[in-house]
Amino acid sequence: NALSNKTGGEKAVVHVSSSASLTIDGTGSLNIYNGSEGGSNPAYGAAIGGNFQESPNSVTVELGSIGIVQYGTSAGIGGGAQANSGEIIIRGGNIDVAVYEGDGNSAGTGIGGGAEGYEGTNEVGTGGSANVSILGGTVSVLVRPNEIHESGAAIGSGQNKGGYIHIGGTAQVLAECWVQSA
Repeated sequence: NALSNKTGGEKAVVHVSSSASLTIDGTGSLNIYNGSEGGSNPAYGAAIGGNFQESPNSVTVELGSIGIVQYGTSAGIGGGAQANSGEIIIRGGNIDVAVYEGDGNSAGTGIGGGAEGYEGTNEVGTGGSANVSILGGTVSVLVRPNEIHESGAAIGSGQNKGGYIHIGGTAQVLAECWVQSA
């Protein structure tokens, strides 16, 4: 199954509000494309999680295959741009997230809180904090902004924020972030 939002904008592709919880479980697959390459339609809402400046309550992945390709400053899984992650728990499945710059400048976070944004060369807003536990499954995350701007973390918070990250159990994790964030 595939969901596509090539127009980007402030809405999440799979919306989880601050009062809702989502559990993904099963043997199926879901591919999500959010925003568009080249900066014309950046995603400020998460692929799975909150809208722009909105934190989801919780997202849990038990099983299944999830692929996300996103262009913008929100998280692939977690908060919209400038929002906290909510509680994210990954217990299993295969998750592959790639987040690229969507506004010609900064990129969001792979899994966690949304990143801040830019208007021209000016920073706008603040990144969101993270509450992420990866306890199982195979998780691969790449975050790649424009070479001169910050991004959110591959797994964790948007810029200049803290939070909680726990990776343990049987989890196999590969996280890569270019430029200034870890």
